Amino acid sequence: MSLKHAFTLIELLVVIAIIAILSAILFPVFAQAKEAAKKTSCLSNLRQIGTGNLLYAGDYDDTFVGTELGDEPEYFWADMLAPYLKNRDILSCPSSPVKLRFTDPVEGFPTGISKEWEYNYAINDIKGPDGRLMGAAFAGGTAITFPADTILIMDYWPESLEPEEDEERHEVGWVWGSRDATNRALDDGNPRHNGVFNLVFCDGHAKTRKREKVGNTFTLGTKDEEWSAFRG
Repeated sequence: MSLKHAFTLIELLVVIAIIAILSAILFPVFAQAKEAAKKTSCLSNLRQIGTGNLLYAGDYDDTFVGTELGDEPEYFWADMLAPYLKNRDILSCPSSPVKLRFTDPVEGFPTGISKEWEYNYAINDIKGPDGRLMGAAFAGGTAITFPADTILIMDYWPESLEPEEDEERHEVGWVWGSRDATNRALDDGNPRHNGVFNLVFCDGHAKTRKREKVGNTFTLGTKDEEWSAFRG
């Protein structure tokens, strides 16, 4: 007569404890791997957006896409680039809980206009102290001094922040000489991908940059000169 062996309570507790330990070890690894995949997808989005901008410039006398145009309705850079992109899904970062949405159809925009305060990416629209345009928005492509080193569009705006006066989610618009990327979240990229962010340059190539928050300050990020489209 054979005897069936049953697990004792202690054996079951040991197995459960082992599973819990393995889960604690592996779940963060899986989460990092998932975020790495999202970062890669985001980088691909920005490459396509950069290519779309070059195609747009080819149709508009070498003028890059700008921040916004029009009045009643006002529309934004994503709406200008939409005809040059495979689909509008690439205008949203996969890691952002807020996705870019669009209004109902309006005259001239059968698929709607992008909602400004839901942008995940922002265009370089920095200005000089005198108000003149210094960024890539609305710039002439051949007039940009170093297109491979000038930022066009990037990961931006941590969702936890509230809009501040004269700031808009679809653009980076700090004034030259007043930038404080060490202490201000909105003066550089949003490191939503495990401490890194993605950006695309005016020649269409995209990169990943590190910008971590340590305590109340940020490390690394971009350089001031990478934002100026016209420099000697």
